[in-house]
Amino acid sequence: MMAMGGELEGRRYLSRAIIEEAAQEQSYAEDEIIGWCRMGLGFGLDSPEFRGATPTSFHWGGHGGSFLTMDLASGISCAFAPNQFKIGDPLDSRLVGLWEVLGEVSRSIG
Repeated sequence: MMAMGGELEGRRYLSRAIIEEAAQEQSYAEDEIIGWCRMGLGFGLDSPEFRGATPTSFHWGGHGGSFLTMDLASGISCAFAPNQFKIGDPLDSRLVGLWEVLGEVSRSIG
C-alpha cells in the first residue's frame, strides 16, 4: 500500500501527500546502534551509510535479518523474514545479494 501511494486494490488508506511526507527526510543523525542514518517518518531512507534497495525507497530491518522496503518510483514492496537467522550465519551474504537484486528490479521498473 505504501509503495502504491497509499492505495491498495482500489481503496485509499493514506493520502498520497502523507506517503510522500513519510518518504521525505525528517532527520539525518547518528543512531547509537545503527550509526548514521537518514530517516523519514518511521522509515530509513537511502544514504551512503544506510543503503536502501534504491535511492527512492524507504525501508527498515531487524537485527535478525528481516527487512521491509517500499519504492514509490516502481510501486514495489518487499518484505523478508528469515527462519532461525543467527548473527554470523552465511545467510548474511545471501541477504546482501537479495537486496542488490531487489534494487535492480525496482530500478528497471521505476
